Amino acid sequence: MCQTVHSTGLGQTYFSCNATGAHSQTDAEAAAQAWAPAGTAGVPDCGFPCIGRISGASCAVWCPTGSNLAGLVGLNPLSAVCLCPSAGNPLCPVSGTPSGNCYSIWN
Repeated sequence: MCQTVHSTGLGQTYFSCNATGAHSQTDAEAAAQAWAPAGTAGVPDCGFPCIGRISGASCAVWCPTGSNLAGLVGLNPLSAVCLCPSAGNPLCPVSGTPSGNCYSIWN
């Protein structure tokens, strides 16, 4: 089992054999699973290769290598609409629930 700890960018961690900062498709899927283990797949508005994950009335989107948004995660805490990360939104808070769309960096 690989022991490299990675951040989802939204407060959770997951393990991967990849180096931090690799932003692989597999790591994007692992980050989504770690953020919302009981969540369901969501369709991001920016499409593949980004990964969307819905949890309750929120959706987060991780973008891996192959996307012009690689390394970013976006969170829509207000609805299950999977909006892609935008640096035009504020950074997600380290703790607590944001009041609107935000983005962060995952690794």
